Amino acid sequence: MRIRRRSSGQPRHGAGHRDGRVWPSDEAELVAALLEDPTAQPMVSLLAEVDGRAVGHVLFTAARVVDDDAVVPAGLLAPLAVVPEAQGGASGSR
Repeated sequence: MRIRRRSSGQPRHGAGHRDGRVWPSDEAELVAALLEDPTAQPMVSLLAEVDGRAVGHVLFTAARVVDDDAVVPAGLLAPLAVVPEAQGGASGSR
């Protein structure tokens, strides 16, 4: 398995898989929206590949928790996705 950063020139989450069925559409839409959101910066987008095929993806983004008295910086890990046939095979644990 190879883990690498998703580069900005790559297809968005879900669009990169050859048969278009890697990620549910709602999850792919969430990732696409986060990748376009400047308030989610800085972010890290990691792609897990086996034999050149995407089998997993995780996205870390910045966030803010807003209260009446404060704005607290936070980080989000979501979504984390692994194709069904790779689940249970350590793709989500490395």
